[in-house]
Amino acid sequence: MKLKRIAAFVLMLLLAAGDVALANDWYAKTTGQVTIYKTASSSSTKVTTVESGQWLFVSDIKDGWAKVTYNGKTGYASSSKVKKTVKAVYVKTDSAVIYKSADSSSSKLTTLSYGAKLDAYYNTGSYTHVVYG
Repeated sequence: MKLKRIAAFVLMLLLAAGDVALANDWYAKTTGQVTIYKTASSSSTKVTTVESGQWLFVSDIKDGWAKVTYNGKTGYASSSKVKKTVKAVYVKTDSAVIYKSADSSSSKLTTLSYGAKLDAYYNTGSYTHVVYG
């Protein structure tokens, strides 16, 4: 059976993809070691260091700095160290409804079962833009 890839939105909480996000948040995978600072300055207090291959949640980029969250810790990393990336997520509840847009009153495209894999691209409010299939 040929699977059709469909872009859709799904409630982020159903995916257990992390904390509820603000509009236009996205994911980045580190390609090298990244230092996260308390403020947008390398002379600021160091919050943590993230090793290569880890996922960061990016909520803003401004003046060369990205506001990121890693393991519940939020701070700032050089924006040259983060690149928009697709993150594989899995349905961690009995089922998750996939809607045509970021609104539960929009058309329901399908319902996915526990364990279904989706690619998460970015968040809009409490919804995550995903591709599945």
